[in-house]
Amino acid sequence: MQDAPELTDVVAIVLAGGQGTRLHELTGRECKPALPFARFHRIVDFTMASLARSGVGQVIVGTQYRPETLTTHLQTVWGPLFDNGMAVKNGPSGRGYAGTADVLRANAAMLDAMGAKELLVVAADHIYSMDYRYFIEAHRQNGAPLTLAAMPVPREDAG
Repeated sequence: MQDAPELTDVVAIVLAGGQGTRLHELTGRECKPALPFARFHRIVDFTMASLARSGVGQVIVGTQYRPETLTTHLQTVWGPLFDNGMAVKNGPSGRGYAGTADVLRANAAMLDAMGAKELLVVAADHIYSMDYRYFIEAHRQNGAPLTLAAMPVPREDAG
């Protein structure tokens, strides 16, 4: 690939509603993406840093389970880095989101208002670093309606 494309017109949807039930006591008071990592960071910071470094212009963060500390952290630390806007949207009151894809459905009007032509859906509770510009460029060149990023894992290590 030549030069990486600009992603200022891409809207990212960050899925940050997870309870993290396998983490038991750690997620008793806050959601998994808000958990501290390496003393000064939170798990969500890996995803947000990748979005910011890649030049993604607009972000919607879909929260659900115990979003208070996550929302405060996102607005304070990451909000100023997204010039075109970052919205933190909690699941609809009373019932929350009805699943992963429901974050997109419930925020469809906001996506339209943001002029979304391409969506980048990412998880807020994964530890990784990725330059999304190359991922989006490969997607565009492929012409596929959907592109999924995954890392191969030996079958014996998958569980």
